[in-house]
Amino acid sequence: MKKATLKTATLLALMGAVSAPALATSDSGFYLGTYLGAMSAKNTDNEVNPKSETSVKSNFRSLGLKAGYDFNSMFGAEMRHSRDSGKIEKNSQGLAVDHQTALYGKVKFNVSDSIELYGLAGVNNIRLKQAGYKGNDNKKTINSFSYGVGAQYNFTNSLGANLELMKLSNHKQFDAHSVNLGLNYKF
Repeated sequence: MKKATLKTATLLALMGAVSAPALATSDSGFYLGTYLGAMSAKNTDNEVNPKSETSVKSNFRSLGLKAGYDFNSMFGAEMRHSRDSGKIEKNSQGLAVDHQTALYGKVKFNVSDSIELYGLAGVNNIRLKQAGYKGNDNKKTINSFSYGVGAQYNFTNSLGANLELMKLSNHKQFDAHSVNLGLNYKF
């Protein structure tokens, strides 16, 4: 009985692998990518000195990876993770973003065979660290709605370069946005 089940499962998996390309459109499929971003962030939530109404601003560089799936020529989904270069000095007040993880829905519009415009909307999880007065540090994780627009130029059916403008956090006390330049490889 176990051999029959194993043979049946193997046969079904092989049939699925052979027929999957016929069911998918030419615009669907998995892709992996990387991006380099220039990010600006501002935190107005000061846990160290709550009576202070000053905000802490910083600029960062981020390096990220993304994995996505295009369901067809118009819709897709994408997951991202980035590490950010923000560092703070212990003796002064500063803001640093450690890492981000995001999940987006994607809507695309093909302008030509090589150029596509797209919009992203989803949630972003940001881990930040703020050094306060007198060397006190606090860490916080912020979950926020995130969105952006981008344009991609496809060199081939598999390789493309993109430029994006992203609003990374729409949280009332933490504001962040970035400009990203990236590469995607579609399988």
